Amino acid sequence: MHALGLDAVGDKILHFKSRESSSAREQSDRWYPPYLNAMVARDVWVDPVAGAERHTFDTVWPGSGGSAGTLVLSQTATFGVRDTLIPAPLSHNATRGVRFLDPWVVVRDWSKDSTVRFAGECMYRDYWRVVLARDVPEGKEELYVDPRSAYPVKLQYDEPHYLWGQFRVENVYTTWITPRGGGSFPGSVIRLEDGEIAVNRTVNGRDVALVPRDSAPRFDIPAGTVDMRRRAGTVVVAPPQIPDTVRVGANTYLLVTPAYTETLTLQRDTVFLLDATTSEARARGDSTWISRLFPGKHPMVVVITDLAWPHVAGARFWVARGATIVTHRGSVGFLQRITAQRWTLQPDALEKSTAKRGTDLRVRTLTDSLSLGNGAIKLYTIDGAGSEGALMAFIPSERYLWASDFVQTVARPSQYATEVWNAAMRTGISPERFAAEHMPITPWSKVGDVNR
Repeated sequence: MHALGLDAVGDKILHFKSRESSSAREQSDRWYPPYLNAMVARDVWVDPVAGAERHTFDTVWPGSGGSAGTLVLSQTATFGVRDTLIPAPLSHNATRGVRFLDPWVVVRDWSKDSTVRFAGECMYRDYWRVVLARDVPEGKEELYVDPRSAYPVKLQYDEPHYLWGQFRVENVYTTWITPRGGGSFPGSVIRLEDGEIAVNRTVNGRDVALVPRDSAPRFDIPAGTVDMRRRAGTVVVAPPQIPDTVRVGANTYLLVTPAYTETLTLQRDTVFLLDATTSEARARGDSTWISRLFPGKHPMVVVITDLAWPHVAGARFWVARGATIVTHRGSVGFLQRITAQRWTLQPDALEKSTAKRGTDLRVRTLTDSLSLGNGAIKLYTIDGAGSEGALMAFIPSERYLWASDFVQTVARPSQYATEVWNAAMRTGISPERFAAEHMPITPWSKVGDVNR
């Protein structure tokens, strides 16, 4: 506290502006670097005494606009700012990570925690560090401190994740600067997830300053606010997400939730699921419909058409059930990696099974086209400039095309939809209808009307 100047701020508020590159690995066009990045501009107010922060942010995504808003967050709660403060408990786990980019509130939290203890010493970033530990509802945290200066160097902890089970998170504080009014604050903070850079924050050194409290907006946490922290060791077992069904043909259906649509079809004696989205809970809901629509035992094939993380988050469940995976050859390494990943914080179906996984994964691949079920389903690569490695699926008997996530609108021309149209022309197929992860059954002609 003394090293950073926190014992001398009195009743002042820290104000700074920052820019962040936030690695959007989950939406990148490849599963390996380089990744696309979302860019975030922040205007931040920090109450060093209460440990609360107010963030006004503006996020820009490539190709899809962005988001903006204002949040108030503390160690135990998160609120959206409208005319009043709106509790946002489902956002608290994510905003916890944002708050940890600020070592002032981290040190403040630790200074008030009776569980803080000496945990060892080690070499980190070329110098000897003291490691402190504490126990919080979310689990164990470790703070690496430089024994010469008493500056915090790194905050480290494990965080649950819907696709990977968990990440080892490291927040590295570096390039220290002096705010106007005193103290010391990092000009650069980097968040690593399992060793990969996830967030890189740069603080505008010209703007960081301590200001009188009456010059700052109000961002007090309301008295009596419920603690929104997720307890460590609490196994989050989501109820099955039972989708709605929409009939496409005699044995072909859409499985629809508000978030994602998938295609399910029985061809000959094999059940084919075109994409496995969202989570294990969604996959269990899909499984419920499979048993209702197609009773009895059937071989199971899951087609993975692209690798956006939410699009494949149900795949581990189907691997645990013994399904064969079909995908583009360039996607195999990623699927091997996510199925090899150990889920130790909250074991899922695959972690509890003896199914083949990782490099032993049962997978069929294609680089151009592949016929399944003796021609009942035909897979093709889309292979446009923005859709390399992505697949579409055609069911000739229904003259139906599954367009993955690559037709998202027919209200205006789009790069993705044009590439799907071109792929259909190249392969010589002639759908009458199509659907996609965010599109209902739609006449195929509408794609051509705006993208031809």
